[in-house]
Amino acid sequence: MAQRHHYVPEFYQKGFTSEGRVWKYDRRFHSYKRCYPKENCFEWDLYAVRPDNGPEDRRIETHVLSQIDGAAATVIKNIAPGTKLARSEIRDLVAFIGLQFTRMPLFFRAVKHVVEANMDEFMRMRFNTVERAEDALAELEAHTGETRSIGATEMREAVIGGRIRAHANETFLLEQMFDSANILGLWLERSAWTILVAPQASNFILSDHPFVSIPPQGSTFEAVSYGTPGVTTYFPLTKRLCLKVKGGDYGFRYTNVDSRVVRTVNLNSASNSERFILAADRQHLEAVVERSETRDMEPGERFTLEIIHPDENNSFVKFTIKRQRCFY
Repeated sequence: MAQRHHYVPEFYQKGFTSEGRVWKYDRRFHSYKRCYPKENCFEWDLYAVRPDNGPEDRRIETHVLSQIDGAAATVIKNIAPGTKLARSEIRDLVAFIGLQFTRMPLFFRAVKHVVEANMDEFMRMRFNTVERAEDALAELEAHTGETRSIGATEMREAVIGGRIRAHANETFLLEQMFDSANILGLWLERSAWTILVAPQASNFILSDHPFVSIPPQGSTFEAVSYGTPGVTTYFPLTKRLCLKVKGGDYGFRYTNVDSRVVRTVNLNSASNSERFILAADRQHLEAVVERSETRDMEPGERFTLEIIHPDENNSFVKFTIKRQRCFY
């Protein structure tokens, strides 16, 4: 039986609720709905591994992600202005934040597109002549000890015609999810942390892509990521607290901010969303959607993929993450 896998965990959403529920804006259908966290931000069997002969393996969700989420839930629950986090608590939070950047459906789609495009191009060049196809098949035959079942001409035609394509399976994508989260985690542990504390009258919001990287004002970067020089990264923790990270020497502090800062963070969160924007209050959510002009931005792929062929023996895959609108 298929199961819901929340890419924005239920415990995390609960920090942005009112009376146990959260208001959700759906960019695809331009609709507002009040929901329980279990009804939001999930896909069926998102982290399931599907072996050729056997039932789906859901242990990534039940044995790995659930433990990381549980540890982070304890840390976030205990964060309060003036409270210093232990290094072990920092690591628990870092593991969670890293995965909130990579456990998203967008990450899987991006990695899948890039890897498969690169492998398809590799095969195209490896099999672009009958002679090269013959050499490749002979090498494969020697490596596996199995007699080939297809000739070089047929193999070349199948590859060039696109009838044989690369496929990145679930196991590979999950490995990339954890590897990339670990790289981000190492960067986070070395960076300067400021926890923004909202005033009583203001709330931070949450989106289905909560890790937001904003370049310096006036930047001309075509695309940005957390490691780009001068970038500031925001990660809402609860409706009262938001983590602000800048690359550099490690540091940890709290700072009270006014409603203007909260509003700016929220506008960037809304702009960075893939499909869903969540908030405790509908009127507040409507104001964020309106001011960020999210209503006018149709959801779609956040990246582009371009295959560049300078000649028949070379190929480049250009992957670009589209820069979202930024607010300052």
